[in-house]
Amino acid sequence: LREANLPEKIIQASTRCIYDATWRVFCQWCLKEGLSPSSAQLAEVLRFLQDGLEKGLAPNTLCRQVVALSSVLSWDSFPSLSHHPSVRRFLKGASNLHPPVVH
Repeated sequence: LREANLPEKIIQASTRCIYDATWRVFCQWCLKEGLSPSSAQLAEVLRFLQDGLEKGLAPNTLCRQVVALSSVLSWDSFPSLSHHPSVRRFLKGASNLHPPVVH
């Protein structure tokens, strides 16, 4: 929503909380890795997601992180992180490794 320049007030408070929490975690991860969060490249975002996968984050959580990071990070060739082919392949692979439980 932010990337579409829509007013901040139309973003649900719960969504803002999730986005802010994800950004804080990403910033902490970047600092630990000696990186600048605001200038992170795709490879670094993929490493961040891989670390989350290795820590046991569910594929849905990783998808939510991608959407949250997309509200802050963008690159000229791909304005939306969630549409980048490498990110899509990563998320599909994460889902294949940890398919949803069917009840």
